[in-house]
Amino acid sequence: SPSFLSDNHTRKRKRGSQRGRKGKQRRATVAGKEEEYPQGGNPIMAFMGSVVGKVLSTTTNVDNYLKRIGGKDAEQFEKICESTYYRYDMENNPPPPFGPKDSSSSSSSSSSSSSSSSSSSSSSPLKNSAGVFPFTTTVIERDCLLHAHSLVSSEKYKHVAVLNMANEFNCGGAWSIHWGSQEEYLFRNTTLPLPLWKHRRHDQDGFRAWSAGTELLGPPLPNEEDRWYPFTKCGGIFSPYVEVHSMLDKPLPPDEVFVISVLTLAAQDLRPKAKQGKWSKELLLQKLRTLFIMAVENECDAVVLGALGCGAFLNDPAKVADCFATVLGEMTTAYPDYFPIQCVDFPIIKSQANLSAFRRVFKQDENSKK
Repeated sequence: SPSFLSDNHTRKRKRGSQRGRKGKQRRATVAGKEEEYPQGGNPIMAFMGSVVGKVLSTTTNVDNYLKRIGGKDAEQFEKICESTYYRYDMENNPPPPFGPKDSSSSSSSSSSSSSSSSSSSSSSPLKNSAGVFPFTTTVIERDCLLHAHSLVSSEKYKHVAVLNMANEFNCGGAWSIHWGSQEEYLFRNTTLPLPLWKHRRHDQDGFRAWSAGTELLGPPLPNEEDRWYPFTKCGGIFSPYVEVHSMLDKPLPPDEVFVISVLTLAAQDLRPKAKQGKWSKELLLQKLRTLFIMAVENECDAVVLGALGCGAFLNDPAKVADCFATVLGEMTTAYPDYFPIQCVDFPIIKSQANLSAFRRVFKQDENSKK
């Protein structure tokens, strides 16, 4: 079970208040010692109350927000905290090999392909015309969680995954003090901090945004191999069980909380202060291969993507969209017998330029609806 949640935690009634309200207080073993934490059954809530609560707008009921990630037993937390790191870089291409298969080679499923030796892509870019894809695709102006909810609610798909457009250096970006990025939005509205936070880099906690998290959840995992930040050049993280407890920073009723998987991947940061150099097409292609390898190997049948890196990280949306199309073409060749993805959607907000670029590449009817 997670290190920050003891199986034998006990409840203790106590007069007190949280933001002016009386409530229960509980005890749990946190970072090897007993701590008190308010309202709902786990230390992450105290973290939310002390850090995230400060940046939530007055339209958000903080107490209800905290309850969304409360009330979990140890087994549930273990499930929510699960994640897998794909430790790829430019020299270590994700298997299976991409591009057209040798006609003499036998067909194989994704499980057998994953053990094949890797090679560089030799496929030509996917043609931008309807009918080329063996899946449906929609480019739409919509919030990513709202779109994921529509796919889950449709009951057409069994395993919906959402792309977390991540900061590869700081786990969660600056989610506890900023409103800005899509990753920070996911951290506030889902249980995504639970599978990712413990894998942060060892020196991230010096920044004030994360001091409360360290105090309550303990230090990063002690084994260096388990500290995944900063990512390898083309690394990604798959989190299979993430609860969406809020949308648009407003808590959902308990019976409307739903589950998604999350594909965490970082774009190239082209801001001058990042000092990462010029944009590299080959690097982006390799990152996207990691993305779809994670989705295919974990049998996601619907993926909710976005204009990766086309906001604060200053990537060109036309180039990014074209790279998505190229890698999707590679993937359908790499997995000729088994390609579980039936739906590839791009809900995009805040930028007509990004919407237009993706619609051009995917020949998307602007009036189409999911």
